[in-house]
Amino acid sequence: MYVTFNKKSIARNIALALAAGVLTVGCAGNAAKQTQPSQSNVTPKEQAMVIEKSEVTSEKQHETSDVITAAEVEAKIETNPAAPVIPYPDVDISENTKPEQLNFQFGFDKAELSEEDAEILKQHAKFLLDNPEIVLNINGHTDHHGPKVYNEYLSKKRADAVAKILIEAGVQEAQIKISALANDEPLLDVDNTRLNRRVELNYIEMNMVSAE
Repeated sequence: MYVTFNKKSIARNIALALAAGVLTVGCAGNAAKQTQPSQSNVTPKEQAMVIEKSEVTSEKQHETSDVITAAEVEAKIETNPAAPVIPYPDVDISENTKPEQLNFQFGFDKAELSEEDAEILKQHAKFLLDNPEIVLNINGHTDHHGPKVYNEYLSKKRADAVAKILIEAGVQEAQIKISALANDEPLLDVDNTRLNRRVELNYIEMNMVSAE
């Protein structure tokens, strides 16, 4: 039995088979190119810009995740009151400063203080209580009118009035020294009798007192 081959038919079938194979390989190659972008056309500068943009986006997302709003803090406190949520640092608002007013004026032949001066003296008392190493000299003065003996008496009475307010506020007597100077230390303007009718406060350290 003889089999007759048609050369033209065989050649045509081979050509069709080869063409189908080439098309299959070409489609697969195009799909691979689409899924993996070619790096040949991307410059190093463009690659660096892409990387930098990615890092910035990551940092912003990280910063946003660390921000705690006041509403979130309150929600945490309500859900878990025992949780140590401290949104703000502790601030020490206590003050240990000496009041600025150190001179207190009196009326003619008077030893009474005004209510405003009494309140300021209470602030001095608090300062002394907070600083037990400090001693306060209370110096009483008068103007130049009147006999010397009486002026000494009046100046001491004025100093005693100041000391009384401090002691009633809790200050120890050991922190207070009283001096009755009468009219021995007038201000520069001797004729200004109103300013000379005064009590002056002078703060000193305890060790300075013991040295004397």
